Amino acid sequence: MNLQYLVKSKKDLANIYLRMYHKKTIDISRPTEIFVNPKQWDKKNQKIRNLIDIKDRHEVNSKLLELKSAIINRYNRDFMNGIIINGPWLENNIKTFLKRPTGEDADKDQNKTLYYTDYANWWIKNIAPTRRVSANRIMSKATIGHYRRAIKLFSEFENNQKILFTEITKKILNDFSLFLSEDKKFAKKTTQRMIIRVKFFCERAEEDNIDVNKNYQSEVFVSDETHEYEEPYLNLEEIDTIFNLDLSHDDILDNVRDNLIIGLWTGMRISDFLTSLNINNLKDGYIEITTQKTNTSVTIPIHPQVQKTLNKRMGLLPLKVSEPTFNKKIKVICEMCEINQTMLGGITKVDPVTKIKRKKIGNYKKYQLVSSHICRRSFATNTIGVIPNQDIIKIAGWSDEKMLNKYNKTTDKESANKLMEAWKQKA
Repeated sequence: MNLQYLVKSKKDLANIYLRMYHKKTIDISRPTEIFVNPKQWDKKNQKIRNLIDIKDRHEVNSKLLELKSAIINRYNRDFMNGIIINGPWLENNIKTFLKRPTGEDADKDQNKTLYYTDYANWWIKNIAPTRRVSANRIMSKATIGHYRRAIKLFSEFENNQKILFTEITKKILNDFSLFLSEDKKFAKKTTQRMIIRVKFFCERAEEDNIDVNKNYQSEVFVSDETHEYEEPYLNLEEIDTIFNLDLSHDDILDNVRDNLIIGLWTGMRISDFLTSLNINNLKDGYIEITTQKTNTSVTIPIHPQVQKTLNKRMGLLPLKVSEPTFNKKIKVICEMCEINQTMLGGITKVDPVTKIKRKKIGNYKKYQLVSSHICRRSFATNTIGVIPNQDIIKIAGWSDEKMLNKYNKTTDKESANKLMEAWKQKA
């Protein structure tokens, strides 16, 4: 198999073509979209002439050599995997190596049945916006964004050597897992989510009758984090302090605090108690609502603190606020309540260089670690042991006991104290 660069035009700027030929079975050429003055092209040595007035000659010549090497490597791998080597194949691999935008010639979709990222990008663009996740809901923009991020990370992992669906083995996914945890320094849970999202596109490809390596279904190794950090919850005493805090001087904080109390005593996700919940969901001492994320109908008893919050507002719910505002203000409220014990935790920060959000592990004040997730976490932790787990699962809409236990943040000492109190009561 031979590779040769051709400059076919004699115009001032001519496209450099890459010709690929082997005996009589293959003879194809495609433009690289790298342009050169024909008078400056050295046909014999297959490069731009070494003239001092051509400032980028070394960069271009080096890139052309690298392109040849990449095409040879790709040819050997694809030929052994039964991939058809033709004009579109050569064009795609030239573009991949030169990092051309994925949107170019997107309508052709020539390789989506072969390469993982080609299919995933096609699916996100063409299928995701209308994909139903339930009878009445389509995939949200936020969810699509999460999957886009997973595709981008997998593309970085490929490093210009696109991976075939037939190559998605357990080893590939384990290597991707190490790339996320060691190179990207992602937390264990983040890495696990990304693996799930990568497997999601393998499942979609199988539904489209694309040949996918079945090994993608294998369990994937995920590195443990160096530090086991705590995910905070608010105990009953802290919730009482928040509920009784005088915020009459600040309407915004007062409104956020009331939303927080509802979240803490219902176990609802923020997408439900800050978006979907309305006065029509309140019926005879209960909240009856269908959750946004899982489309599950739940019935939640109204806690006395929630009822007092409603009474304070003449039976109305507090005003809705955005999630960023909610997360910012509840930190202020918890700081005012002196919920400030030091604990090992993680705070998501934007890397100033890569602009990627990443969790930074360290010792923080508890109020710094508070976010909307603390509502569902606190509800689970404070109700486990009060009523049977199956009842908690039904009330809050968890899928099973395993999922409920992920939200239970009772420490070993707190569990021991509960047992001690139980012994004292029987003494």
